[in-house]
Amino acid sequence: MPYVQQALEALAVKIQQERLQLAAGVDREEGKYLPHGWRPFCPHRWMAEYVIAHKPQAADAAVEGS
Repeated sequence: MPYVQQALEALAVKIQQERLQLAAGVDREEGKYLPHGWRPFCPHRWMAEYVIAHKPQAADAAVEGS
């Protein structure tokens, strides 16, 4: 469970960073439009990518042993 807690804490930090960035208008161009190709933050996608990138070594061994 510590792994899941670590992932959720990292997600909370990322969501806060995204909210602050949107509120500050950092993503907006001079004409106050979002840049072409901009997509809103997707927490589910971020969590999936985080879990894959930071999976514990024990999980690797369990998959290989199957």
